Amino acid sequence: MEPFVQKNVGNNHQQTAQKLLIISVHLKQIFQDQWFYLKDVTAQNVLKIDAENKVLCIANGMWNIHFNMDLPLLQIRSDFPNQVSDVLAEFILYEIPFFTGSLLPQHPTTVKTKAQVFRQSLIEQVFAWVDGESRVEQYLYNISVKDAEKIDQLLIAEGYYDAAYLTAFAKYGKEIPLEVELNIKHLCLANSVKGESFIAIHELIPIYDQLCFSAEQFLPFALFRILKTQFMDSFHLMDVLERQQDFQLLMSHAVEQPHLMGFAKLTLRGYWQNKDLFSKQNFLNKKCPYWDESQFNFLPILNYQRTVNWLFKQDSVVIDWISRNMLKPSVPIAITALSFVDTSKIHPQVILLTLKYFRDISARLFVSECHVYAKEHFWFNHHRNTKYSLDSEMSKILHTQYISNSVLYLEEWMDLLQLVSEGNSYIAKYVFQKLSRVMQAYMLFLQKIVDGIDAELVPYINPRTHENRDFFLVLQKHQLNVSEFRHVFHHSALNFSRRVSVFDSYVADYLVDFFLSHKEVAKSVTWAGLFQQAIRWHQQLQHDTTLQKLRLRIHVEEWTRLSPEKYMYYGDWKFEELHQLERIIHESADFNHCLAVAYSQRMVDGEYVAFHMTSVQEPSLHLTLGCLYEYDQLVLEQLKYPNNRNADVHSLNIARLFIAEFNLILRQRSVEEQR
Repeated sequence: MEPFVQKNVGNNHQQTAQKLLIISVHLKQIFQDQWFYLKDVTAQNVLKIDAENKVLCIANGMWNIHFNMDLPLLQIRSDFPNQVSDVLAEFILYEIPFFTGSLLPQHPTTVKTKAQVFRQSLIEQVFAWVDGESRVEQYLYNISVKDAEKIDQLLIAEGYYDAAYLTAFAKYGKEIPLEVELNIKHLCLANSVKGESFIAIHELIPIYDQLCFSAEQFLPFALFRILKTQFMDSFHLMDVLERQQDFQLLMSHAVEQPHLMGFAKLTLRGYWQNKDLFSKQNFLNKKCPYWDESQFNFLPILNYQRTVNWLFKQDSVVIDWISRNMLKPSVPIAITALSFVDTSKIHPQVILLTLKYFRDISARLFVSECHVYAKEHFWFNHHRNTKYSLDSEMSKILHTQYISNSVLYLEEWMDLLQLVSEGNSYIAKYVFQKLSRVMQAYMLFLQKIVDGIDAELVPYINPRTHENRDFFLVLQKHQLNVSEFRHVFHHSALNFSRRVSVFDSYVADYLVDFFLSHKEVAKSVTWAGLFQQAIRWHQQLQHDTTLQKLRLRIHVEEWTRLSPEKYMYYGDWKFEELHQLERIIHESADFNHCLAVAYSQRMVDGEYVAFHMTSVQEPSLHLTLGCLYEYDQLVLEQLKYPNNRNADVHSLNIARLFIAEFNLILRQRSVEEQR
């Protein structure tokens, strides 16, 4: 039907529609014929799921969409099979998204618009069933002068149009404008007569929104697994209809091995009917024809039976992610390393987050270990290696490929390890040992945190899930706020270091250097211990980087201090003037602020003075005091705790009193120098 064209949108549309039906018995009958179908439909039953029978019920069962594991996978059955339902069917099949991977909330405007369109599609579908448009047209073209005058009087008064068009037609045969005809048709619709309370939009919106995230409830489990893995974010029911022949080929696999369904997208459709599609040997066979080689830079999928065995034991939440990321060579590295440790008592979400954390860094660590092990055990002289050389000149002589310890040669190192370790899994285990142990340390560290929270919160431990639609509802249920929940997943601060999320790459950045400086990694290594080492490494790195940068413009190591003593005291506080370049850099690195970079030059030039301020009563209390030096006097500019946190009032008062006393010393010194 054409859009509603009422000119005065402020009019009471429902009252006008009801008055119109009082005038015309013919138009009233058109409404009553619609109401026969719609009288029992409410916002609560217009979209309803029968989870037990796997049915999506539309309009209180006026239409029922049945989902099956056999063809057809989807059937629309109507209580009125002789009626055409193309308007509503088009919306249901094409317009409603059912989310699989994306759990982000839909935009409120989008949900409201879709709910409104669905409601209007239902109403217009029923209007078409009663042949409403033709009947209104027939009535208008046979309208009596009496009805025409009454309807003109009503609709002109209510602002729908401004001239007696119906009367002119009834008396003189003048053409009725299209907008007049459309207005009357719209006034005959069920929602015009019953008003906004009929399938109220504000009630329908949350029901429609919830339906979009409820596919798992109305789909058979096997079919849902197929759709979840074939459509990463969302699907429409038309996708099911269009590809049901394909999905039927996968149905037996989805029943027998549902957790492996993610790998179907990496295989060729022509082999989907094969019973051994997900055989373990296919993951180890370089020449397996099932895999879609156009998607892979490397085959086989995995190199070791142990890794395949580990993979097959994992939960679908882990395998789904692996299958989506398997084309990145670093992912097989990470899962191979993890397969050498016991994960049987680890929550799937923890395993998943461990793989995600090490997804990128694992490639660098693996290449580093391979390079060291290759030189120690003469891999390039191995009788099975006829493909690679570590020496560029030798590679030219032997016609082999030159490789280095760069991650750019990751696939070549993977291949070389497979060549020399064939039949000897001990070699592979040794190469992966250090990586396996640090991954295990992270995994156990995270599992210990997870053990302390409610199971309902575990799916939200990944910070990226904090935007999901149900996250805040779950937090409210457990009487937590966001900051409290996130605080659980932070490392305990060491000394004055900033708080670091366990998902931050802070420790991962340190691991390359850690591997180079540690020939062995003990079984007892802990992630908390690695974090403490990482803090010192980051501080030293910051120190070295800052020192290198400052030495380009500052050519002195220290300068004369203003303080008469190395340490000065005021009350229960100790003050140390910072007048050495390395000492200032350490202050910045240890307490995580910008003193060295921003103020070193001004200190050398005699324009700025900084002190380290420590409480004698509480030795753990440290601040950095910065002062301008003008006309032989100090002026307080800033006082900061570690991590640039502003000082409290008490500490500021102590600093001001100290500066006042220090300025007295400076004035006395100035007087003595003038004598």
